[in-house]
Amino acid sequence: MRAEGLLALKRLGYEGKGEISVISDGEDCLKRLKSVLPQPATHILDWFHIAMKLRPIEQTSKWLARRLPPDEQEEFLEDIAAVRWRLWNGHV
Repeated sequence: MRAEGLLALKRLGYEGKGEISVISDGEDCLKRLKSVLPQPATHILDWFHIAMKLRPIEQTSKWLARRLPPDEQEEFLEDIAAVRWRLWNGHV
């Protein structure tokens, strides 16, 4: 895999220098690509797929909020909404 990954990068113009980031949907083969590169690389899960993981949490939180006392519902929903903002702004 190492030779194949490097060959594919060279076909795309990689010259063996500079930082490498692998942006993916989390597919295992793309995660493995990072480990076969000739230098350290950063793996980043793309925003669309992060948002897709958050969507069920947001939907469930609306259901849960209706079961809280009325004075706690708004703060709870704001906390859940803040998760997306924090991730987008690099506050993991």
